[in-house]
Amino acid sequence: MNTASGSPTISLIISTYNRPQALYHVLQSVRIQKEMPHEVIVADDGSGEETRQVTEQCQKDFPVPLIHAWQEDLGFRQAANKNHAASKASGSYLLFLDGDLVMHPDYIKDNRMTASKGYFVVNTRVMLDETFTEEIFKKKQFSISASQLSNQKNSKNGLHIPWLGSLIPTRQKLKPCRGGLMGIWREDFVAVNGMNEDFVGWGHEDTDLFIRLFNYGLKRHNNKFRALTYHLYHPIENTDNAHNNKALAEKMKGNSSYFCPNGLDKYLTK
Repeated sequence: MNTASGSPTISLIISTYNRPQALYHVLQSVRIQKEMPHEVIVADDGSGEETRQVTEQCQKDFPVPLIHAWQEDLGFRQAANKNHAASKASGSYLLFLDGDLVMHPDYIKDNRMTASKGYFVVNTRVMLDETFTEEIFKKKQFSISASQLSNQKNSKNGLHIPWLGSLIPTRQKLKPCRGGLMGIWREDFVAVNGMNEDFVGWGHEDTDLFIRLFNYGLKRHNNKFRALTYHLYHPIENTDNAHNNKALAEKMKGNSSYFCPNGLDKYLTK
């Protein structure tokens, strides 16, 4: 990957719903970044008072603008949540992050280095178990070292070796689809009209997005050994509507369209 297109201004968009403790740790991991984003937007899918308080407390001395983009709680609406937040972004590059992913101190720096025109990027996560997550919460630990990960699932994903990551070619595969770990140029996100809001409830909205990005002509780059995150444990989400969303995503396979009618443009200023 190269940065011939210039260094982007990064809007970090953090999705959350009623996990204020996790959000607090993610926001604190912004503070220790070696390079700062242009702004941080908390994409809030209808959380309650505690999340508002955490965000407002952090806003008092946050190193960059911190915007709270809240939408009414009408059930799990991740696609609408991301579109709403993205419409408020002023950066040239959108970096989407789930609100349970603590960032390595080089996360923004690594993403800035690997942003390249014609590509979208999928980053890396280590899955932390419940015991370690509780320890992090108790100690208010915002930076995690590779030496702490020996007992964690996929601990190799916690190795930060950027030069090695630059040597690994990316296969142009659809899966895994992890929209909570992706970076994309804002103009490309706008071109495909963002997330498809026909997806309501848990799952598969990222599959739909990735298919449309490929249809638009973008290539995928997987950041390995750089742009690391650490996934804070939580119980599995309610997946009641997953089968309907999966069926909707399956319809996109073999479809050559890239623009979704029910998407981002409804939030953009005309």
